[in-house]
Amino acid sequence: MATASILRIQAVKAATGLSRSSIYALAKTGEFPSPIQLTQRCIGWRETDIALWLEERRRKGYAPRPRLSPESIIKGVKARLAHQASRKAAPPPEAA
Repeated sequence: MATASILRIQAVKAATGLSRSSIYALAKTGEFPSPIQLTQRCIGWRETDIALWLEERRRKGYAPRPRLSPESIIKGVKARLAHQASRKAAPPPEAA
């Protein structure tokens, strides 16, 4: 019998991209795998349950949002600042 890996909350957050509160809220409504009790004060999730949940989300069309690189963030900020500066430099429209 193969031993199933147990994921703790930090690993589940990293695997899913969800916040701690979102994980618990979704689990409470049945939309996310329920944790299993490991000890009196320790819970975890079966790795297979999380993998199946992720695969189901992918099949339903929920794709993780791509993370932006620092370079693309800086490029966007510079473009926004240049746009704002050009609007300030342009003369106001003439009144009719």
